[in-house]
Amino acid sequence: MNGEFEIALPGAEHEPFVRVTKRVENGRLFVHQNAVLPEGEYRWRVRAEHHGLHSPWTAWCDFVVRPTS
Repeated sequence: MNGEFEIALPGAEHEPFVRVTKRVENGRLFVHQNAVLPEGEYRWRVRAEHHGLHSPWTAWCDFVVRPTS
């Protein structure tokens, strides 16, 4: 089973700029992009994919990227 993730800017959910599909191992999924997101507000959602079948997308969830000191 795979997890398909999307990341979008608030108000631009119809144009996600990150779409990643990763294999789920032992019920856990870790997604790591080589690119760093700039500081700001973002939204993400996920759905399951298995043998070409997809679950519905989750609701969009918000997160914020802040610089570290």
